[in-house]
Amino acid sequence: NFEKMIERVAKKNGITPIIMSNSNFDTNFSYQLRAKIHDFGMSLNRFGEIYYETRDLENYTKELNTPYLNFITFLKTPKTVNTPNYKFTHTLMSSIFAFPFLPISIYQWTKQTYEGELNFLVYDLNNYNFAYSNSINFRYENTKDFEKEALDESFKKINNEESPYKKYGYQGKRLLFRLEANLSPALFTPNRYGKTGAMNFDYSFNPNIEFVLNKKWSLGVGMSFLETKFECKEDNLERYQNLGSLDVIGYSFFVKSYKAIAPLGYYYKFQLDYFTYTPNLIWRDLVEIPGGYWDYKERVFNEKGYNMGIKMEYGKVFFINDYFQIGAGCSLGFAFKGWGSFSGFEDPTNPEYAEIKLRKLYTFGINLNIGILPF
Repeated sequence: NFEKMIERVAKKNGITPIIMSNSNFDTNFSYQLRAKIHDFGMSLNRFGEIYYETRDLENYTKELNTPYLNFITFLKTPKTVNTPNYKFTHTLMSSIFAFPFLPISIYQWTKQTYEGELNFLVYDLNNYNFAYSNSINFRYENTKDFEKEALDESFKKINNEESPYKKYGYQGKRLLFRLEANLSPALFTPNRYGKTGAMNFDYSFNPNIEFVLNKKWSLGVGMSFLETKFECKEDNLERYQNLGSLDVIGYSFFVKSYKAIAPLGYYYKFQLDYFTYTPNLIWRDLVEIPGGYWDYKERVFNEKGYNMGIKMEYGKVFFINDYFQIGAGCSLGFAFKGWGSFSGFEDPTNPEYAEIKLRKLYTFGINLNIGILPF
C-alpha cells in the first residue's frame, strides 16, 4: 500500500520514518497525540505558524522525538488518454499476425491512465515554519512507478536541495541494460525453419544499452542477431531448388521520446540500423559444355553484403520492481536496399534475393523486451 511505499522510499534515502495514517492505527502513540497531529495537519496553511500554539509544537518534539513533521497527500483521478490509433493498430496487427497478443491488445482499451498529484510538506517544529514543500503533478498508466518516482524526488530534495538530481531516470538511475526479441510475421517469405504463415515468425535477439538524457529523452546503442532463410523465385525452377540461408548481424543507434517520464510509460523510438549478412545458397548455373551442349552446374553463393535502414517504434514499458522493466511495442521500418529492379523485366540477382528478404523482414516488427536498471 501507499504507506509501505513511503517507508521503503524514505529508508532508501537515509530517512527512518514513523508513519501515522488515517487507515493504519497500529502505532505506539496515544489516540490523543494522533488527534492533535491530525488537527495540526488540517490547520496548516500560510498562516498556520501564526495562530497555532507554540507550546503544543514543543510537546510534539518531545513526544515524537523528532523536530520535523512530514505531511504527504496523494490524489489520483482517472483520465482517458487519446491513443486510439496506436490501440487500433496494435489490435489489428495482433488479430492478423500474432493471436497470442490479442488479449493484451483488448486490455489496452480499458481505462487505465490516471492524473496524479503528490503534495509533500516538511514542517520544522523548532523554528515554527516550513522547511520544505513540493507538489508534483504527473500522468501514469495504472502502475506504482510514478508514485514511487515522485516520492523519491521529494525525499532526495530534503537531504540535498541543490543536487542536480539525479532528477533524471527512474529513482535517479539512468543506465538501462535491455534484451529484446523482435518478431516479424513470415507471411510471404520463409522463416528460419522454412515455414510461412500467420503463426510463423522470424525473430532476432537484440541486446542494447539505453541512457536517460533528461525527463523526456534517452539514447542508446545495440546489436541484433538473426538467422533466417530466403527463396529465389523464377520461371526456371531448375536453377533454384533449395532455400538459401542468411546470418545477419546488425548495429543500431536509437533515440527515444517518452510521453511521461523517461524511461517509463509510452514512448516513440527512432532507430538507425546497419546490417551485415552472410548468405549461403546452393544454386545451378546454366553453362555450356564441350560439344555445344548446355547443362546446369552447381554453384555456391556466399558473398557477404550489407544494408541499412531506419525504423520507428511505438510501445510501452513499465517497472515490475525497483530494477526490472518489461515492455512491448510495434515498429515500421524502411530498408535502403532490397527493392530489386523497378523495370519488372529483369530477374533479381542472387544478392538482390537476399536483400529483398531483409527488406521484407525489416518492414514490420513486434518488440518484446526485458531490462535491468542497476544505476
